[in-house]
Amino acid sequence: METDSQTPLEVAALGRPFQLGMLYDCRNDCLITGITMWDLEDLKKDSDERIQHNTEFDVIASDSVEDKAWALDVDASLKASFVGGMIEVGGSAKYLKDKKASKKQARVTLKYKTTTKFMQLSMSHLGQGNVKHPYVFEKGIATHVVTAVLYGAQAFFVFDREVSESEDQKNIEGNLQVMIKKIPSLSVEGGASLKLSDTDRATVEKLSCKFYGDFALRQNPVSFQDAVKVYTTLPALLGEKGENAVPVRVWLLPLEILDSSAARIVRQISVRLINETQSVTEYFNEIEMQCNDVMKRKIVARFPEIGKKVKSFKDMCLEYKSVFQRSLSSILPSIRGGGTEECVLANILRKKKQSPFNSNKLKKWLDCKEEEINLLQTYTDMMEDTRILASNSELQSEILKNRDKNVVCFALTSLGEEEPYLSCLASHLKALSTAKLTEPTEEDGKDVEPCEFYFSDAVSEKMKEQAILFIDFAKANKENKKTHFIAASIPNDKHKGASIYLYKHGIKKSDHFEPPSKPERPNASDVTHDSVTIKLSHPQYGSSEITHYLVEYCANESDGWQFIKVPKSNLECTVSGLLPHTGYRFRYKAVCPAGVSLTSEAESIKTLPTSPPGKPRQTYVGLEEIVVSWTKPDSIGHGVNIENYVVEYRTETNENKAYWENKTSNGEVFEITGLKPDTAYYIRIKCNCGESGQSKESMTVSVSTLSGTTTVSEKINRKRVNVIAKGSRLCTRSAFRRHTQT
Repeated sequence: METDSQTPLEVAALGRPFQLGMLYDCRNDCLITGITMWDLEDLKKDSDERIQHNTEFDVIASDSVEDKAWALDVDASLKASFVGGMIEVGGSAKYLKDKKASKKQARVTLKYKTTTKFMQLSMSHLGQGNVKHPYVFEKGIATHVVTAVLYGAQAFFVFDREVSESEDQKNIEGNLQVMIKKIPSLSVEGGASLKLSDTDRATVEKLSCKFYGDFALRQNPVSFQDAVKVYTTLPALLGEKGENAVPVRVWLLPLEILDSSAARIVRQISVRLINETQSVTEYFNEIEMQCNDVMKRKIVARFPEIGKKVKSFKDMCLEYKSVFQRSLSSILPSIRGGGTEECVLANILRKKKQSPFNSNKLKKWLDCKEEEINLLQTYTDMMEDTRILASNSELQSEILKNRDKNVVCFALTSLGEEEPYLSCLASHLKALSTAKLTEPTEEDGKDVEPCEFYFSDAVSEKMKEQAILFIDFAKANKENKKTHFIAASIPNDKHKGASIYLYKHGIKKSDHFEPPSKPERPNASDVTHDSVTIKLSHPQYGSSEITHYLVEYCANESDGWQFIKVPKSNLECTVSGLLPHTGYRFRYKAVCPAGVSLTSEAESIKTLPTSPPGKPRQTYVGLEEIVVSWTKPDSIGHGVNIENYVVEYRTETNENKAYWENKTSNGEVFEITGLKPDTAYYIRIKCNCGESGQSKESMTVSVSTLSGTTTVSEKINRKRVNVIAKGSRLCTRSAFRRHTQT
């Protein structure tokens, strides 16, 4: 951007030792010391001095370079030089270099500024022919001369507070602003403490304080109370006549006005490019803070491989930032002096966007790494009683120490694996060591994905599967003194992400042990009055490790669970010896040499109310009717009443074998009518106990009705009396009728 080279400039002193008459090079924003155009005595004799008292304070809630530059009255051009590392600031201006170390810091800054006097050169110095040493113009070492200086002092009190995960950072910063604004009205007399409300005291007690100022303090403040004490003493520290004041702002006159042969500023950098360069350096500050936060997490200390990668990433980002700043410091003076076009700076910024250090890629890698850490944190939080080992030596020691036990280890197999993106960053930096930012490097065209394999669907699901298997198995064997559980990082290319290791007698038996998972809920395949047959199923994982199952049952959990050992090959188990009309709970777990699985969900099953009735006996058979009798069930549950019996029958030739005709009987004898002559029927009986349910069916008997050609002797034989009940009572068809009518 072309500029009017004869326009005077006004710049912030930034703690630099400005004096009237000093030479200044605006191309690289540096003071030229030791060379002046006037003698010191002449400068003192004819300079103009005026009193200019002014005091102000402000509260700054932002930590950006932009807001710090605004607080120090730094213009865009000077800000570009600062961003490029071209100027060394001092005094209060060191505030520009201070930055938060963590994103979990609440920060509020109090700014104090005062001015005392204004000094300027006169026409005795600047008039035509009054320059005592004109040869300076020919040297081309400076572009401007200091013609006026505003003296005073500035101070910045930077208050920080750590913010926990459970706290609202914006809310805390809002409360801090309220408190910091009160400082000018507070006072501390002698050794007395501040008079604060309990709420305000709680707010300030957690604050730390850093001081950047143009004042000579005996001791810098480190707390809120210290800051209040120092603040009240600042006016006195300037001296009675302001003799301790320092330059805070200077005015620069282009040398070209005094002599056309002098060096000059050809162009200023466009504000757009300055803001872009500032954004680059600020983003690297953000990266540094985020890395610091990541490395402070406890889980990173447990798995050092993660911390090493994050530190390497942070160091490479800071190195690239340094390379970027060095490039700026060499290119900015050349652009301002007209030796280089502004497009060269634009090209540097473009190359940065095309490089592996592209902001989006850097952010994506860090976000992925935090996601990976959060995932590990979740898993380890669930491993409550599992010791996490940070090194291979700790791992081997733990295995040997527990060599008399089964040692089951959740192994993170890929934490230390080389990441292509980090390798790409390193290669790019290496290439930059022999090239300039404006020149292409081998890595520029490579499109390397920042996120690691953890976030491929297959590996992520595998990690989750292995973690859940381990956590469930550890939970199931919490009281098992023969099995010990640990977690560690163990490199293994065969099993990406995670795997479960099994050690016996201090020796690795498997690097992919699959413990049995929790089985499905059992199902009842048959229920009687005194037994239940349940159907088991192999668990989804680890069935190959199973030796047998333990089936547990109880009528009341307070009485304890009983168990039955069931071979792995037998997926049905009958539990007998139960009480009728009683509710039981059934569950089971898989057993392997290293321990047991989690127990399945329990299934509640109630035994039938009674045993089956006695086997039906035919007491009369006719052409279309059959009379049967039976005995009461041998076993009847407590509180069970038999309301009636259900008599079921069907022909032997009925194709639908599941369909039975049924009738209800109030006693232990029943006549089945409406049958077909000369037809065989299956007959069975069961008890109906109302709300208590029904019993199992009795034994089934086969009875045939008479045919139309039956002989007299056959009829007589068919009508022959039959024994009912215990054989003590005889009943013919007529007797049965009399029995049913009474």
